[in-house]
Amino acid sequence: MRLMHNARLLSAFTAFGLGLLLFSCSENPNRRSAESINFNFSDTVRVDSLYVNGQNDNNTLRFAISAITSPRATFDYYNDMLTYIEEQLGQKVIMIQRKTYQEVNDLMKENKVDLAIVCSGNYVYGMADSAFKLLVVPEWNGKNHYRTYIITHQNSGVKSFKDLKGKRFAYTDPLSTSGRLYPTKRLREMGSTSDEFFESTVYTYAHDNSIQLVAKQMVDGASVNSLVFDYLVASTPNRVNDITIVEKSEPHGMPPIVISNKLSKEMELRLTEIFLNMHNDKGSQQVMKKLMVDRYVQSHDSIYNSVRNLAGIK
Repeated sequence: MRLMHNARLLSAFTAFGLGLLLFSCSENPNRRSAESINFNFSDTVRVDSLYVNGQNDNNTLRFAISAITSPRATFDYYNDMLTYIEEQLGQKVIMIQRKTYQEVNDLMKENKVDLAIVCSGNYVYGMADSAFKLLVVPEWNGKNHYRTYIITHQNSGVKSFKDLKGKRFAYTDPLSTSGRLYPTKRLREMGSTSDEFFESTVYTYAHDNSIQLVAKQMVDGASVNSLVFDYLVASTPNRVNDITIVEKSEPHGMPPIVISNKLSKEMELRLTEIFLNMHNDKGSQQVMKKLMVDRYVQSHDSIYNSVRNLAGIK
C-alpha cells in the first residue's frame, strides 16, 4: 500500500512542473502567441515504468487515465477512486498517465495496462483498432452524454465560431472529440481548414489548460469538454468568470471505462460489479460527485456513433 501511495505522490509532484510552466506564461499575455506556449510532459508520471513493460505481476492492476484535465488535476480527481477500487479488490492499483490519448490507446492494445478511462474520441479510434473493449459508462444528472463548448474571453469581441477567423485557437488533443474533432467538423462545414482559418493553434493536452489560456487571453478561443467547464463553474467560478460560451455542440457519449482484451473474465466481472455498485457506497459518493458521476452503467456502444461520424469512422 505504501509503495502505491508514494508512487502517486511522485506523480503529483512531477506534474507540478506543468503548473509552474503554465503560470510562468501568464506575464504580459498580449505579447505572447500560441506558438510560444509549451507544455512539458517529458517527465510526466514515469514512476509506473516498472509496470508497463509487459511484465506486470498478477497482484497489480494498471489503470490508465486519458486525462481531460492537467496531470495534477487528474491525480487529485482520480486518486480516491483508485483507492476505493484497491480496497474492493484487495490488491494494488496504480495510476498511469500519458501525454496523449493515442499513447493510452497504444498501452491498452499492447496489454501494458489493464483498464483505462478514455475520451469518447480515443474510444472510437481504439475500438476501430481493436485496442480494448467497453466496460461501463458514467452518468451525470441522469445523462450519458456531454457537449463541446467553443469558448472565448468576454473582451475578445468574438460572438460566434466564425468570428474566430484569423485568431489564436487552442485544441486539446488530436483524438479529442471536443478538443479537436468537433471544431474540425465545423471548419469543414465552412469549407476551410485549421491552417487556413486560424492565425495560430496550440495543443494543450488538457481541457483546463485550454480554459486557462483563454482566461489569460493567451489564445482567443478554444474548444473544451463541457464536463470540465461546468465543474469549474461550480467549484472555482473565478477561473471562468471572464469566459463566454459562444457555441455548444450536439451530445457526445460520455468518456467510458474500457478494459484490455486480455483481461481475465473473472477480473472483468469483479470490476463491473465494483463500478456498477460504487454509487451505493457512502464512502465513495463524495468521490463520484467530484468526478461529476452519479453512477456507472452498462451501455451499448452505439451511443458513440455521433463521435464516429465526427471522426469519419464507419
